[in-house]
Amino acid sequence: MRYRKPIITEAVIDLRISPPAGIAIGDLGQIAEQLVSKFPFKENTYSRTASFHFDVASLSAPQASSTADHTGFKLSSADLCDVVQMSPSGLTISRLKPYTSWKTFSSLADLVWQAYKDIVGPKRIERVALRYINRLDIPKGAKIEEYLLLRPIVPSDFPQKDITAFFAQIQMPQEDIEALAIINQARVPDATAAASSYVLDFDIFRESVWQIEQDQQLWQILERFRIRKNEMFEASITDNVRNLMEPVP
Repeated sequence: MRYRKPIITEAVIDLRISPPAGIAIGDLGQIAEQLVSKFPFKENTYSRTASFHFDVASLSAPQASSTADHTGFKLSSADLCDVVQMSPSGLTISRLKPYTSWKTFSSLADLVWQAYKDIVGPKRIERVALRYINRLDIPKGAKIEEYLLLRPIVPSDFPQKDITAFFAQIQMPQEDIEALAIINQARVPDATAAASSYVLDFDIFRESVWQIEQDQQLWQILERFRIRKNEMFEASITDNVRNLMEPVP
């Protein structure tokens, strides 16, 4: 089902590869140059490591040090809604709110992947993931069960039943599509004084090995993941949520 006002706050495609020998961080800059019309903003990304040294003999105060290693680049579109993070070991493409359509998002991801593949020259793909993070704002005082079928259940004998915070994670093998689905749900800070806010987060991935010549399978796999995510999302909500999102006839 399609909606005029989806509650998606972020959609993510994540691809992990086996890095080829000899690839340098600087090589990734060529990808940024190829994609500059779509992603005019570029930032360096770093991995930071902290360490502490304590000299037992002198009983001196611990000495702290840290290092920052340049790991890749972050690219952003002019409106900051499309984001790419890349390193020699993989690529993450995100679409932030407002989400438009799977066709638009997956086409952009394919464009980025082709540029990445041409420059990096990966030999194998080792992990494929699709993640959708949804934020639901329901009227303050409304019962959660009127909006979410997937929810925490408070025993009827509890003297107080209001929930101000919770986090739940469900891991479910999806054997028919050779994947694992991780569903995260949480009560989060309210968007407005008039609403209670919840996150419903679906992360579906497969860890396997494909030769790069088989990379067209990626989009078939991701399409299956998208269908499964939609099935799980629809099964988790009530018509009250659908009405909030305004179904497209």
